[in-house]
Amino acid sequence: MDTSVVLLEQLFVAGQAAGEFGAFDPAMMAMNVRACIDALVLRSTRSELDLDRNADELVLLFSRATRSDDDA
Repeated sequence: MDTSVVLLEQLFVAGQAAGEFGAFDPAMMAMNVRACIDALVLRSTRSELDLDRNADELVLLFSRATRSDDDA
């Protein structure tokens, strides 16, 4: 498995244990974060793309997906 996915999964598990993240499958979330990053990089090499705007959108998307119930 990709080291970055393993590290992301560990981060999500630790964040859930600390109450920083809500309930979700850490392995699935890690794979999705990595896939979005890879897709954005691949797409950026083939077209004009505002990487900063797209990165901001991904941060917002995954921030909402991982937030704890207290932050909802």
